[in-house]
This record gives sequence, C-alpha cells and structure tokens, in this order.
Amino acid sequence: MSHSKFDISTLPSRIIQVICVHLNGPSVLALRFTNRTLHKKTKKPFAALFASIKISLTPRSVAVLEALSNQKYIATKIEHITIGTEMLNQYMIPMKEMQGNEEVVREYCRQFEAGLEEENEARAVTINALKYSFLRMENLKDVRVEDRPALYPSEHIERSQDYRSFMGSSHIVRLTNLDFRWNGPYAKATHNSNHDPSNPTMAPKVQDTFPQWSRQYTFVVIFIVLRDLRIIGRNLALDMKLGGYEKLVGDEIAAFSEPFDLTKRMVADALKNHARVLEFRDIDTNMGWVQGLLLQMDRNNAG
Repeated sequence: MSHSKFDISTLPSRIIQVICVHLNGPSVLALRFTNRTLHKKTKKPFAALFASIKISLTPRSVAVLEALSNQKYIATKIEHITIGTEMLNQYMIPMKEMQGNEEVVREYCRQFEAGLEEENEARAVTINALKYSFLRMENLKDVRVEDRPALYPSEHIERSQDYRSFMGSSHIVRLTNLDFRWNGPYAKATHNSNHDPSNPTMAPKVQDTFPQWSRQYTFVVIFIVLRDLRIIGRNLALDMKLGGYEKLVGDEIAAFSEPFDLTKRMVADALKNHARVLEFRDIDTNMGWVQGLLLQMDRNNAG
C-alpha cells in the first residue's frame, strides 16, 4: 500500500493564511522559509507578526524600524510600538567588569565602544528617523514608553519573565555579549577603596551608576516626536510604564529617579495631548513627584 505525501504549499493562499492564525511567530517563519511558494503565500501572516513591535533608541534598533517602515505591506500592519529605555551607555560599568577569556572580552569591549560611539553620533538624527518612520506607518495608533523589570540576577531570583527584547538586540548581544534582560538594582560604585579607615579624608567616594541620562533622553525624544507629528496632523496616543528606580544624592542618600521633569513645557504638552495609559511599577504612589504627575493629568482630563 503506497502513501502519497501531502504538500502544504499546494493549498490556496487563503487556507494557508487561516492556518497561520493558529501558529506562533517562529512557526510562521519556519513555514515562510520552507520554499518559494510558501514564502509568497505567507506574506500577509508574516506582516501581521509586526502589529506590535518593540524598539530602543539604539541606532541598530532604529535602523530596523526604518527598514520595516519602508516595506509597505509590513508598515500598514504596525499598530503599536513600544520604546524601551535600553541604551548602550547604561552598560559601561558591566563591560569594564566583564570576565572570561582575555581575547574574547577585549573583542566584546571593542564592539561595545564602537556601538557606543555610533549611539552618541546618532542623537542628532534619531528624532527625524522616528518621525518619518511613524508617518509611513499609516495605521499606527499608539506609542508606549516602558521601563524594564527591576529584577537583578542572583541565585535566589529567576531570570525576569516580564521582559520583551527590542528589535535589533540580537545583533548587539552577539557582538557585545550584553544581557539586556537585567535592569538593576544599580550598584553604587566606590573609588579609592584602599583607604585608611582611621583617616576620614581618605573615605571611599561613591558614584551613582544609575543611567539617568539615557532614560530621560528616551522620554524626551518620544515627547518631541509626538508633538511634531501632531503639528502636521498625525495624533498618536502615549502609554507609559514607569519603574521606581533610585538615584544617588550625595554619597549615601537614595532618592526617586524622575523619568522626566514635570516643569518642562514639552512634558506638559505630551501629558495634555497624548497621554492615555499610565502604569507604575515598584513606585510609592504617595511621593510628591507621582502626586504631581497624577494631578497634572487630572487637570488635563478636567479641562
């Protein structure tokens, strides 16, 4: 008794598209790259995988976003974009402390420094790159700025499951061996640790390692992009998930690290014209800054 083989690529495109609805992303990709026929027939299900994407403001990630926005069949499917606060300059201290094969570590550090230089040089063009990418995504509805989970690796804590990697991160990880899943708590770096305890003037100095600048930069860039798009007639909603990180004040005092300055005009503009959803994680909602933020949003809603 002979058994005939079934070739899924002979099915009509509409049937294959229905099948893809019940498959996860990797399965759709595997099907897509089986042969040329399936590559063509899975075009729509493939584009649908990009309905909700996450990027960061690193050049590699922004470049991926630009590439997607130039593919019309993909760009029209994108409805939600999450912007993570991950940037390379947050990892300068971990890179300096990396251990392992000396030659391998040296190459990781070289790639990291090259990426960091590229990141610094790209600031001037990031806003326009995002703005024009968003414009090409005609069905884009909202932008979400999201702080990462605050878990830190230890033998008692499992790796955080509440983390979604950003587009382009696999390339950066391959070159630098960074682990973007971790986001603190940030250590307080001490200097001249070989001090004489009997000599107060030689006490170790403490430096805050929390990446305030890159986090605030992410929020500011998105606020500006949303404002500029609204001015030319494209209004997008803004969702935010804020984490309760601490910064160091002086040598010992820890205080809440504000993700943005409530007194700035661009912040007021974003809260009034774009803010829709606000989430807090690990934050004391009774603190002054949070109360000020909620009060400002209440005024906007009342007005």
